[in-house]
Amino acid sequence: MNRDQPEDARFNELMAREFPGGLVPAEEPVPPAKPEPAPASAEPTPPKPPASAPSPIELPTVDLPSDFRSWAAPEEPEEPFIPPPPPPRGRWSAAGIAGTVLVVLPLVLVLFSAFGVQFPMLVSVLAGLGFFLGVFLLLHRLERRPPVDGDGAVV
Repeated sequence: MNRDQPEDARFNELMAREFPGGLVPAEEPVPPAKPEPAPASAEPTPPKPPASAPSPIELPTVDLPSDFRSWAAPEEPEEPFIPPPPPPRGRWSAAGIAGTVLVVLPLVLVLFSAFGVQFPMLVSVLAGLGFFLGVFLLLHRLERRPPVDGDGAVV
């Protein structure tokens, strides 16, 4: 193959070399064609396809066996999907409730102050400390939680 040839000519040459009988083999095996040496001229000429290769129009039809399976999914009877019942919900602990309140209450105070409600400085400082304490408490509980099997992906 020569880099100066157009890509179509290089592709045709590759196909002729790799598949001398065509993509669908003929009924009789065709001997591989010997490559012809390229002429030493200044202009590259596209290679001629071998005469023994049938053209795409002349390809024989292939009878597929009756048990040929297509790529389509098999048809299944229409059955409504009924999901399994959800697992029972876990009970809230006192630490979980306290941590949630300590995170949500300062956020509510920030929302009120956005609408113009003014709180004393002590309430703002306690709300900030409560927020950080609530986040710490929830993260600490999450760390101590035992691992639960079965709530991940099935591989």
